[in-house]
Amino acid sequence: MFVYLSKKIAIPKGVHLRCASWNAAQGWIACGGESGMLKVLRLDSGAVRGGVAGGRLTMNQTLEGHGGAVTGCVWNPSFPKLTTSDSNGLIIVWMLHKGSWFEEMINNRNKGKVADMAWSTDGKKIAIAYDDGHVIVGGVGGKREWGKDLPISSPIATVLWSPDGQTLVFGTTDGTVRLYDAVGNPVGTVPIAGNSNSNGSAGQGPTRLVAIDWFSPFPQENKNETETETETTHPCLAIGFENGNVQLQCGALDTNPNILRTGLRVTHVQWNPRGTVLCVAGVHAAKDVNAVHFYATNGALVSSLKIPGTKIAALTWESGGLRVGIAVNSFIYFANIVPDHVWGFCRDTLVYLGSGGTYVIFRNVATNATATKQVPGLRKIAARGDFCVLATETDTPGSWSLRLCTLNGSVLGTKSVEVEPLFLTMTETFVVVASHSSVYAWRHDKSWVSGVRDTESVFRIDSVVRDTVKTSSGDPIAALAANRDTALLCLRSGKCVTLKLPTLAVTASFSVKCRPKDVALNCTNTKFSVIDTSGVFGVFDLPDELLGEHSSVFGGALPGDASRKDPPQPLTPKFTRKDTWQQKWSLDDESACATMEKHKMLVWRGETCEEPVLSSAHIGAFENLVVTAVLLDEILAMGNTGGWRGEGGANGGTDGDTKDTSFASCVLSFDTKPLRDTRALLLNQSAAADDALQFVEHNDHPSLWALVATHALRRGDLQTANKAFVKSKDYHGVTFVKRLKSLHVPQVARAEIAAYFTEFDDAETLFTEIDRNDLALELRRNLGDWFRVEKLLLQNNAGAGANLDDGELRFAWNNIGLYFSDRKRWRNAVPYFAKSRNLEALADCYTCLGEFGNLELVLDELCDASRAGGDATTQNKNLLRKTATAFAAVGMCDAATRAFVAAGDPAAAIATCVAMNRWATAVALAERHDVGEKALPLKALQTHARALIAADKIVDAIDLYRLAGKHSECSLLFVSLAKTQAELDHKANAVRVKKLFVLAALERGKADGANDGSRGVTGAKNKNANVRFGDGGIRPNNTTERNKNDTDNASALAGLFDLSSDSSNRNVARSDTVKESAQEKEKENGDFPDDPWRPACAWHFWLLAQKQLYAEKFEYARRTCLVLQQYVDVLHEKDVWSLIALTSFHAGHFGRCSHAFQKLEGIESAKGDGDETENAFSDLATAIFLKHPPVDPLSKKKGAHDHSDDLFGDAFDTKGGNTNYDVCVASGRKIGAADKTRACAACARRAIESELSLDAASCPLCYTLFAQNDRVDETGVRNDQTADTAEDVFSPTAPQQMKQNTYW
Repeated sequence: MFVYLSKKIAIPKGVHLRCASWNAAQGWIACGGESGMLKVLRLDSGAVRGGVAGGRLTMNQTLEGHGGAVTGCVWNPSFPKLTTSDSNGLIIVWMLHKGSWFEEMINNRNKGKVADMAWSTDGKKIAIAYDDGHVIVGGVGGKREWGKDLPISSPIATVLWSPDGQTLVFGTTDGTVRLYDAVGNPVGTVPIAGNSNSNGSAGQGPTRLVAIDWFSPFPQENKNETETETETTHPCLAIGFENGNVQLQCGALDTNPNILRTGLRVTHVQWNPRGTVLCVAGVHAAKDVNAVHFYATNGALVSSLKIPGTKIAALTWESGGLRVGIAVNSFIYFANIVPDHVWGFCRDTLVYLGSGGTYVIFRNVATNATATKQVPGLRKIAARGDFCVLATETDTPGSWSLRLCTLNGSVLGTKSVEVEPLFLTMTETFVVVASHSSVYAWRHDKSWVSGVRDTESVFRIDSVVRDTVKTSSGDPIAALAANRDTALLCLRSGKCVTLKLPTLAVTASFSVKCRPKDVALNCTNTKFSVIDTSGVFGVFDLPDELLGEHSSVFGGALPGDASRKDPPQPLTPKFTRKDTWQQKWSLDDESACATMEKHKMLVWRGETCEEPVLSSAHIGAFENLVVTAVLLDEILAMGNTGGWRGEGGANGGTDGDTKDTSFASCVLSFDTKPLRDTRALLLNQSAAADDALQFVEHNDHPSLWALVATHALRRGDLQTANKAFVKSKDYHGVTFVKRLKSLHVPQVARAEIAAYFTEFDDAETLFTEIDRNDLALELRRNLGDWFRVEKLLLQNNAGAGANLDDGELRFAWNNIGLYFSDRKRWRNAVPYFAKSRNLEALADCYTCLGEFGNLELVLDELCDASRAGGDATTQNKNLLRKTATAFAAVGMCDAATRAFVAAGDPAAAIATCVAMNRWATAVALAERHDVGEKALPLKALQTHARALIAADKIVDAIDLYRLAGKHSECSLLFVSLAKTQAELDHKANAVRVKKLFVLAALERGKADGANDGSRGVTGAKNKNANVRFGDGGIRPNNTTERNKNDTDNASALAGLFDLSSDSSNRNVARSDTVKESAQEKEKENGDFPDDPWRPACAWHFWLLAQKQLYAEKFEYARRTCLVLQQYVDVLHEKDVWSLIALTSFHAGHFGRCSHAFQKLEGIESAKGDGDETENAFSDLATAIFLKHPPVDPLSKKKGAHDHSDDLFGDAFDTKGGNTNYDVCVASGRKIGAADKTRACAACARRAIESELSLDAASCPLCYTLFAQNDRVDETGVRNDQTADTAEDVFSPTAPQQMKQNTYW
């Protein structure tokens, strides 16, 4: 950090100042003094722009209203208001109106004097403290909120608000600091440890408190987006005492503060706007001189400044922290601050730490490329050549990390070191790090190469150097520099050591008569320069005898040798300059060095200085007689974005990058005097032609000869150009001149020269003027300007009237497509790749765009090409595999399978189908292609199915078998599930059991149809009917419909067990039953043990009887129950006869009811469970038949008792166990010859039309649509339309609209 006085403003009439304050928002400066003098000033930026020094006075307004001396002035941080007070106690609030300040409010307590005033951080409250202890807190609008007298014995010296605005801090002259809340209640005191005398003893009593400043870590108005509100670990509260002690603490209750011994009689203490530097102003106790000290948060003194005058009256910071105003007597001095930024510059790339403190930004000033990397704990940055090094803290105490990065932010390697990176530098080969006592060297040029061992060394200065130079351990390293294979160390005492890299062997020791702060080596290691702590710059020669092997200033003795001689006198500088804060040696001129002095840049050649250039920029590079500098302070003020833009040029590559003007204006280039003079001589028409050559020969430099060569080429002087290229060691220029001499057409030579100077449009025009379109095309091809190549080809073809040269045009189109695809502009690249027939690139573009429909068109073309040319070529096969992989990645199985088959890789196609559960397609492929083992998909299917069954994922196993076309396995699993549900709770799960049996029956029908193709009632298709082979692959007949049906069935199966919540025990029982059934299925030969339609009908009529019973259709229910007599082997016999007895009772058929009771009593008696249940049936029968005789009603037709057997006749055979199809599945009654019925093609059952509801469209048993039962879809029980009835809706998750509980 460097501080220097840059401006002084004198107050008219010599009025002494008493106060001053700098507005943070708009930059106004208020200053008040004796005799009521009050002024508002405004300065522009202190930076130098365009060769004009900053800090000009742009506003000067005198405010009148005070009669006494103005002793205080404070700005409102959020509103344009200024509050001032005078020695008479008058307080005035000033407001801004139309660019001028006017009086808004006044207040005069007429008692006591105002000691201090402070606005809260949000600007809504002001606290006014009087010396007698009275305090007033008011609002921004003038309303008084509260006031009270504080119980204090000493006058108030200062008042301020805490950063959160919830606490008031009062400091009294006796050194006490009290805390009050926002409404005036005391909350405590601040522990004070710094009010003793300067020696630290408390024998003389406490000293006077003069100033307090509490920095807000993250101001509400100017909070950076990258910062978060966390507790700061750095000191933020500073308390200054008159004895020179300043107490630093992290908060009001910090019990372990840091005490600074400044050596001043302190008058003012203030943090900079970022809270990183504490400014302490006062009078030097020993020298009686005004001084301002600048301290880091750790208490280290970073800079000091002497101020003329008798006493410092006020101290105030600019909002940016780059200037500080100091009021002394009748003057205001402004000091510029040059912070120690963390940054580096090389190869036109600026690397710097962003304003947030955690992001490192890499910006190329030539191409506008930018990259931002988050690097927490960054300490130092060094850049050289093509790399930069970032030194960061780590989580391990005593360990730091070095990151070697490219200039775009990519990390090439890291190194953990135990040397604290207080100083960091690097060369093209080495990285050198130094702490106060150690040096570390690392050879980085091959550190990222695999198999190459790193070269690193550590040098402890305590062990060698201190013994060599006879210095004490209190002499730390103060500066470090390195160039090529030499490192230069400077200690605080001025002792210097040169080290050989990478061994860090001491090669020379000498001293300089100053306290070094910065040191630099020239490009040949023959000179070095030093900037000391006072800003004095000096250049020293390194004599050859100091750099010889084992030589030193101690008479040639080796380091540590006891026979060494006493050291000679320190080296004498060639010259010195004051107020220097930066230095940079030229990379290609050993005698050229650039320095920054205050706000001037100077270039030195030896001891001669060129004309100074006004600038406040930081020097980034000095090479080729050009100094590149950056306005780093302004770049940091822009933030981390700065309006940065990427590459432009939407059309044809003619639009280049759009530069960010705000950033580009902060990068400056300065030509040195030899370069400016050479350019002037070359442009001077009156000067002789040899004058420039003589000047360049006298000031020999490759950059000057390059300038001469350029000028000679433009003039056509090939001889001079050739000489200049030789002098500048430009081999390409020499060969270019040689080629120009071989050209016999002058206009062609002029065109080549224009192309050499990147004037390509002029070169093309010259070629076309002499009808050499071929050369123009060649020029554009060499440039890679394929947009222009395309236009030239089309123009040439239009002029010649011939056919297009498809080969050249397609080549140009392909390169245009590559131009867009390289920039990830896939949409623009597609038409050019299509025209150039680059199918591979076109496929890549469609893949990146996600347009897989268009990618299928590319696949079609590849398949057509494969069929037309026989076997696919190797390139096409690779492309087909790549395309297939893209399809498989997004789940497009059919397209992926086609691509794999066309590529001659059916095994991959089968694997893709298996991975996507397309087992039917996988089996079909295995049967069609010779894959070595045709049963491989079936084995994988069985293995996967067993795994699903073992994991209790029965529905997933069913879906797996269904997708594979294994309908028999599906049917068996459905039967197993139905039996399990019936065993768990057949009454609660009746609907589900029926549906499972129906699904099992339908799957069995599909299996029978697939095996023999003869069962028409199933409506099943062949298992391979959904695919067709051809075009080298498999295509679906109706992909959309099939996918929809697959989804419907999958959702139906998944929701089948969501109808009720079964307990864990029931789930376990169901799983065990299904597993046993699956194991039994594997032992079978493929035949079904039973017809699933039989149990499906049983449960259907059971549910139908229940529905009719609760609908009070007792006769219908009775007749339906009689059908259940043939299903006693499927249903529970006791439940069947109980339902028959119940329905017969309600229908008045007491004879049949009596017969049912007899059956029930017989069942209970046969079970042998005891007489309790049997007696219950007997008691109930006795109660019924005492009232109703056990006689059935008379039949209307026969006039006799109507028995159930007579009612149905031969409708069913109760003994044979076979169901007759002449029972209506809608009502349960016998179908007569005159009844009009509708037959179901799926289950072969019939329903009487009069018994069907008017809107019934599906079979009541299997839910198949009557309108579509001649073409039942293969994927499930029914098609898209469903019956919208209560129990007949085929949806496992639909609400059950029929009561499931029986009468019992």
